[in-house]
Amino acid sequence: MTSPSGAPFRHTCLFALRQPLDDALLATLEAYSVRFRAALATIRRYRFDRNLSRKAGRYTLVLYSEFDDQDAFRAYVQSALHDEIARFLAPIVEETLIADLIC
Repeated sequence: MTSPSGAPFRHTCLFALRQPLDDALLATLEAYSVRFRAALATIRRYRFDRNLSRKAGRYTLVLYSEFDDQDAFRAYVQSALHDEIARFLAPIVEETLIADLIC
């Protein structure tokens, strides 16, 4: 499905980690968040944080992101910075659940 022009696109990831989620990892991910927001003006929101749900289970880390539209999301996924963070997360993440939606 393609979003209508101007319809926000939300991308949420839940991560099950191979290690405990600590402040140092969150600080590193926040630095990535700052870089993403500076590099891509079409990112409306981009944030990593602890999953506070009592039903989080092993999915302790969440990424919440929102883009101007689906084309902006595609540009994000195809960026070199996305490749960089994917390489950083690969040895840390055991499993990822993803939800994408048009708002």
